[in-house]
Amino acid sequence: MRYSQAVKPLASYIMTGRMHAITAVVGFAALAFVFPPSTLFSGAALALVTLRLGAAHGLVVLGGSTLAMLIISLLTLGQMWTGLAYSVSQWIPLMTFALILRYTVSLSLTLQIAIALGLLVVLGVPLTLPDSTQYWMQLLDQYLRPTMIQAQIPATSIDSAFEKAAQLMTGAFISSMLLSLALNLMLARWWQSLLYNPGGFRDEFIDLRLGTTAGVVALGLFLAALLTENHLFTELAMVSVALFFLQGVAIIHNISGRTKNPIIWLVGFYVILIFALIQMVAGVCALGVIDTFTNIRARLQKIQHKLK
Repeated sequence: MRYSQAVKPLASYIMTGRMHAITAVVGFAALAFVFPPSTLFSGAALALVTLRLGAAHGLVVLGGSTLAMLIISLLTLGQMWTGLAYSVSQWIPLMTFALILRYTVSLSLTLQIAIALGLLVVLGVPLTLPDSTQYWMQLLDQYLRPTMIQAQIPATSIDSAFEKAAQLMTGAFISSMLLSLALNLMLARWWQSLLYNPGGFRDEFIDLRLGTTAGVVALGLFLAALLTENHLFTELAMVSVALFFLQGVAIIHNISGRTKNPIIWLVGFYVILIFALIQMVAGVCALGVIDTFTNIRARLQKIQHKLK
């Protein structure tokens, strides 16, 4: 509650006017160059305006923020492409999903649409970038090889690792991008709840379920990847299951809320998540998919009623 009250003034500032919103969007985006997590607040500011006021206001904030980023990019880097790329890759997709959420009023449906679009992008990449593996190899060589050489890792081991990673990088990139956009959107939804519907986001989040269709697709693609060892199926499986992480986290919050000390359980969960990130993300994603077919929260509620 105290944290909510501390964040609420920021949400209020963003909604004060278009220039305030643009300042917040651009300010947090610029801060991300030295503190990357702040990009979450940048996108959420744009999404908040779009969720509350609609496409027209969102486009004004998007346009003003993009123009500001182009100028900043030109002054600091000597070219405008970085600022434009940021807008195209981050803000435009986020505003699109914010509009979908605004008109569907369903976080679950919005995330399902995001998964579907992510799968289409993975399928479309080979058509637009036939040699995507080589593209990722070049990026890995440019940005990671020097660090790995300094760590005295043998060149043959680096080559082998890069070759395997490059084959799955498109799926990994789209998965991480979807998760980032979803977190931006959910932060904006929380801010909207703080300002106009206190407590509304909590109820919406802890009951989040992505639906049977999404679960069947994720499970089917995972089995196809497992049985065929095909890289495309593996990438599609990665994308299809990524947002089930949020459903898994929603289950954890739902269950902790039924205990006497929910804060202790949540702190424990997030501490373990930080120190065992890969294992925990995989486990929480699996929990989300399993819940699609078993409805863990409903079963727990029935058990609680029987015990009372």
